[in-house]
Amino acid sequence: MADKQEKMNVGISLAGAVDLSTVAHHVDAKPGEKGGAPKAGGYTIDVTTESFESVVRSSQTYPVLLYVWIADDDRLFKLTEVLHKAVDAQKGGIQLARIDAKKYPAIAQALQLQGVPALVLLLGGRPIPITQGVPDASELAQMDRVVARLVELAHKQGISGTAPHMESSDQGSQDSESSASDGSDGYGTARMDAQADAAAGAGASTSAAGAGVPGAAGAGAAGATANVNVPPTHQKAHDLAAQGDFSGAALEYGKVMEADPSDRIAAREHAKALLLARSATANVNKVREAAAANPDDVDAQLAVADVDLIGGFVDDAFSRLLDFAASHREALDEVRKRLVSYFPICRDDDPRVQRARRRLSVLLY
Repeated sequence: MADKQEKMNVGISLAGAVDLSTVAHHVDAKPGEKGGAPKAGGYTIDVTTESFESVVRSSQTYPVLLYVWIADDDRLFKLTEVLHKAVDAQKGGIQLARIDAKKYPAIAQALQLQGVPALVLLLGGRPIPITQGVPDASELAQMDRVVARLVELAHKQGISGTAPHMESSDQGSQDSESSASDGSDGYGTARMDAQADAAAGAGASTSAAGAGVPGAAGAGAAGATANVNVPPTHQKAHDLAAQGDFSGAALEYGKVMEADPSDRIAAREHAKALLLARSATANVNKVREAAAANPDDVDAQLAVADVDLIGGFVDDAFSRLLDFAASHREALDEVRKRLVSYFPICRDDDPRVQRARRRLSVLLY
């Protein structure tokens, strides 16, 4: 499971301006439409920054399972469907509250998540991290038991109310009201039980407000937004990235880095912007076919490494280039430059980066 988690989690802050993880898996269909994710309804709701406070309050009455996801990322559709069914099977014993980290990064950032998807249990306003990562088929099959276990834990804490049942039309009207007013291991079930048991005990006394969760103790949506204010020096680059102008964003982040070489956030966003400027719109199938047809072409291998990284397959991207450089010494400098441009995208302590740096050093010296 740890190896699979390393592949799926690129290690990028959810509050970052440039989002790599969903580019290769984006779908245009909205939830409920053909080809899209399952629509909210039953005991599943969609949450916004404006409605989050009421969700926290509701967890005083019944347990709420926060599901932080990306609504247009097709890798998460199966998990979403399984979660819906597992929660509905509890017939109101628990509510599933979906938070789109792309639309509402303030909530995800406040929960201090390292990536999506993620599950966080709310009990009495207390956030209890459960897990992060994409489960495999065997783990998905255990989801009913996991959710039932969370309901049992809630009952032990004296929280045993019944969540409301929402029709699809009810959920839609709730979403429109809100909008008008207005980013570890995977799902190993034993680990989830152990985490939830420990968090539900004496160690789970932290309030939602104390954990930085907006909406508790009067924090509200404004507090959530304040948590992810863009530094003034980053604003122009941030806006360009949000508009899809990754080349422009890279240029502006470069200026920030020149003014402050110690700005590591700018360095990370600069690296991400450069990557997306090169390959965000690449046809993944054609890139892979070209790399397979031209195994000695460094440009073809660099291109496929880009799409691997954008898709979240970090080890694949690193290993491909390092293996290529080992057998094509004349391309070593080009490979080195590309790998060095990749490294800031991941966390400093990411073991994948550490392994790649060691291999690169061996090749160089």
